Amino acid sequence: MTLSQIQSQLAEFIASRFPTVARPIDAATPLTDGGDIDSLGILEIVTFIAETFEVEIADDDFLPEHFETLGSLARLVHGKVDAG
Repeated sequence: MTLSQIQSQLAEFIASRFPTVARPIDAATPLTDGGDIDSLGILEIVTFIAETFEVEIADDDFLPEHFETLGSLARLVHGKVDAG
């Protein structure tokens, strides 16, 4: 699966679940700045990632920089899918 495909699927989920996130959603879209997505939202996203991409986000992956933008989150998932 390509980085672009992962980013697209994440963007669709985020757009449907978190309507306050700025539009259009692209790689530079901030996720946690401004409180659009809080800690419970991050857990929803992690659950979506686990179910959709069949990868686990480990405790060590819960770093602010991984959840800062759509692009940083997509790169994290892509690295795990590639390593899978």
